[in-house]
Amino acid sequence: MYQKKDKIFNNTFNEKEFEPDKNFSFTVDASWDLDKSIEDDLHYKLLYDAFIEIITKSEFYKLNQPDKRGNIKKLNKVQINKVFGFTLKSLGGSYKRWDLFAVLSDYFDIYPKKFYSSLSNEYKDQILNELDVEFAIREKYGLNKLF
Repeated sequence: MYQKKDKIFNNTFNEKEFEPDKNFSFTVDASWDLDKSIEDDLHYKLLYDAFIEIITKSEFYKLNQPDKRGNIKKLNKVQINKVFGFTLKSLGGSYKRWDLFAVLSDYFDIYPKKFYSSLSNEYKDQILNELDVEFAIREKYGLNKLF
């Protein structure tokens, strides 16, 4: 017997394409952290991908590559400031400085306090001013000076 086919979707009429089994559910997977923001995760992933794209084409890529023994040297203060300046110049118009700070400390596996203390006062001031505009940290913590 001849069955009619839909010209657009190329399927037969009255044919089911999906038969859910009895265990089908719309519940959230237990491995997902419900306190996480999907938007924040997506934002971070997009920023990290953009960072990887610019860093792999730069002179700074070699700073995170293992030596013959498999060890990766930690960045010194000068390198931290250079790579932060490069990243700020390359991505600063699209992303906030404190987001760039987070990605860099993750990528180079540097504890954020050490990374922050290694930054120049100019970069620290820029980050803190940005945080003050966003979250009013001066008023919230009663600060007159940022450092």
